Amino acid sequence: MAGSAMTFAYNKIGPIKSIAISWTSDSVTGGVAGTTAPVYGYLLAGITNPGATAPTDDYDIVLTDADGADILGNCDDDLVDRDTANSERVDFAVATATGARVAVCGPITVTVSAAGNSKLGVLTLLVDGEIATG
Repeated sequence: MAGSAMTFAYNKIGPIKSIAISWTSDSVTGGVAGTTAPVYGYLLAGITNPGATAPTDDYDIVLTDADGADILGNCDDDLVDRDTANSERVDFAVATATGARVAVCGPITVTVSAAGNSKLGVLTLLVDGEIATG
């Protein structure tokens, strides 16, 4: 994607880890994608923060595993329809239809779509487990 970028900052200190994913959407398609280091554990929450050049209202973020399956596919309120002006948080164990924790075992592909051209944002994932960054 021309003009798009995604960077990952890993905090592996303490029992709860985090991945801060900063992104810039493509200047033509309004989307961007990237893949995290492998994660072994449970996704606890996702926090979206629109950037200084805020994304279009109701932009979407999808998390998929190495097989291409939607990790949050069973969540009542996943990371779709994010707000253009406000930070929002989804606690995944609460949001799943069954109340189950969201287990992951490997890299996570993050795909942002419908964000508008050359827009900015940050997704922070909270992880109960380990992140293999080397």
